[in-house]
Amino acid sequence: MEELDHKPEEFTEPPEKQVELIEEQPPQCEIVAATVNTPNELTDMEVHHHSHSHGKKDFRTILFEFFMLFLAVFCGFLAEYQLEHVIEHQRSKEYAKLLRKDLMDDTALASIIVTFRKQQAVSYDSLTSLVQTPYEKTDKAKLQYYGQQLGAYRHFLVNNATYEQLKYSGSLRYFKNFEMLSKLMQYEGTIQHLEFLQAEEYKHSQERVSPFIISHFNANYKNAIADQAPGLINYNTETMVAYNNLFQTSKWYNSFLSEPVFNKVKEEATAIIKLLEKDYDLK
Repeated sequence: MEELDHKPEEFTEPPEKQVELIEEQPPQCEIVAATVNTPNELTDMEVHHHSHSHGKKDFRTILFEFFMLFLAVFCGFLAEYQLEHVIEHQRSKEYAKLLRKDLMDDTALASIIVTFRKQQAVSYDSLTSLVQTPYEKTDKAKLQYYGQQLGAYRHFLVNNATYEQLKYSGSLRYFKNFEMLSKLMQYEGTIQHLEFLQAEEYKHSQERVSPFIISHFNANYKNAIADQAPGLINYNTETMVAYNNLFQTSKWYNSFLSEPVFNKVKEEATAIIKLLEKDYDLK
């Protein structure tokens, strides 16, 4: 019975063996530590922060941000304005060159017309003495020679292509000199008045003088005084009165559209040219 009641003892290893087993097992704390970042590692990592603060801004910060925004917009406006100013100045200088050339052409043409009008005045003076002489004693050849020059004209054709383009395109705003703009408008008025008078002279020449010359002069003797042209065809008192009236009207147009008128044109054009050269340094 004693053998049956005896329980077998549990097998246990010696203490030395147990210590060795404990040492062979990896410590649990090291496993846990391997999965946790140390404070030094946290400081080495990059940390991204938002540039703006979600907190409440004070009045000074708001005022500073507003000032910086205003300054950026204002500087952008100034840069754009300066660029536009440079472009406008370049365009106005190009227009100034073209306008000056047109005005110089006008002054040259005015000088040519003044020379022609002086020559025409000499012819009219010669014709005056012929008309005042009784027809029987008149030099018929000279009467026909000068008579066929009756109503001759040379008109001033203004070169205003640049000015018209500036006016109708609104580009006159490029010119900031109000004195020059005023002179341009004055010059335009002078030319318009001149063109009106020239149109009246043309009408007189085409509608009255030319038909009379065709009806009363032989074209075969147009320029030859030595050929002893027969003078007026079908001469009578009525014809001579009509001839004298046409002559006086033609002489008036020639004297009115002569040197004083075209000197005014040249003076006004020259004044504008000088202002253009001064404002835009043109040479």
